[in-house]
Amino acid sequence: MIDKSNGIPMANKTIDFYINGIYIGSAVADQNGVVKLNYTFKKAGNYQIFTKFNEIETQYGSNATNHTQVVKLPTITEIVVEGNKITVILTDEYGNLLKNKEIIFRENGVVNGTGITNINGQVTIYYKDAYKYKIIAIFIGDEKYYGSSDIT
Repeated sequence: MIDKSNGIPMANKTIDFYINGIYIGSAVADQNGVVKLNYTFKKAGNYQIFTKFNEIETQYGSNATNHTQVVKLPTITEIVVEGNKITVILTDEYGNLLKNKEIIFRENGVVNGTGITNINGQVTIYYKDAYKYKIIAIFIGDEKYYGSSDIT
């Protein structure tokens, strides 16, 4: 934020942020007039970002509108087989572990089970002599992530 009358950054001023008309929080400008607010979109789509500086005694208020498009992130499904244990690790393209995502297990096109990834992005099933079979682990994707799969 810059004071247009003198070109000096406006530090310590509060800016309100809105996404598609819904208030999401506020942030205070640093000594350079820069205002940042971290926000994670829940799903892919087009969003309107609106910022507002409310009028104070010595300065008029102002606002700005911008648009952004959030795209789905690619995922990586990795299978680790140890004896009778099959563990699937689900991450996004940046290596972040994905929790609460459904994984489908198939052998010869037949669903053998499903599981939900834990806080470590993992789900484990037990399958007798798992190393002998071609088992596919599938994450079908959701509003935020593309699907992926891996095979033993």
